[in-house]
Amino acid sequence: MLNKSLLATLAQIGEILDVVSTLPAAQRSMVYEQSHAGVHVRHVIDHVQAFLAGLQTGEIDYNVRHRNSPSETDPDFAAAQLVAIMSECEALESFNKDRAASSGPEELLITSETDCLTTHTEKFRSNVAREALYLINHTIHHAAYIRLLLKGCGVELASHIGIAPCTATFQREQQQFKTELSECAP
Repeated sequence: MLNKSLLATLAQIGEILDVVSTLPAAQRSMVYEQSHAGVHVRHVIDHVQAFLAGLQTGEIDYNVRHRNSPSETDPDFAAAQLVAIMSECEALESFNKDRAASSGPEELLITSETDCLTTHTEKFRSNVAREALYLINHTIHHAAYIRLLLKGCGVELASHIGIAPCTATFQREQQQFKTELSECAP
């Protein structure tokens, strides 16, 4: 299930890139580059790439970043990268079903900087499911930022982009409550 959730969350980034790609060229550049939406897209891609690489080695290094890459300035390049990582993520379903038969490690070592005032890196133990959950939450968080950045440029996105799963459930429940309430009204 986490694999499907991760793919659905990454698809939100794809939807963002689709909207940006439909803009006239001059507006596309302003919206994607100058609003820094591209930096957030690149950052999401970096994290998923670190996760995928870490499945092979047993260590995920979230400090590996590809700053100033074309994915920050070219939404088409970012879209191609996204398609590639989503394809790799789709292959993870077999990893989730049968870890014993997988070549990937169950336990992972996570490397990440932990302090903004000094350079300090920590290593933590984790597992594939926990890191997949992290990527889902991390991607939603950045999709929400991108949503705000694009809205400031006059670009609207679908209402589900950047919404946390528990918020979406709450919204569905509220809608159901309103529907039931209106059915009871005289």
